[in-house]
Amino acid sequence: SNEPPRRSALDQAGESLKAEVLKRDHYRCQLHLPGCEGHATELDRVETGEYGDDGSSEHLRGACKSCERTKGQAFRLLG
Repeated sequence: SNEPPRRSALDQAGESLKAEVLKRDHYRCQLHLPGCEGHATELDRVETGEYGDDGSSEHLRGACKSCERTKGQAFRLLG
């Protein structure tokens, strides 16, 4: 694949944007995958199908550690 390496949403966003997104989402996980813990402490990048997302808050959402881990595992299996 010619796609650039995936970087974590936090690497792209920085701490201040992380705080903004988590506050916007009321610290609630937006993924709701099996095993969801409910409390968001991580960021998830919304997959738009396009590279070049600017890392703005509109492309990010709050996620709990369990959902972020589950999504990451699924991405690696499918990717």
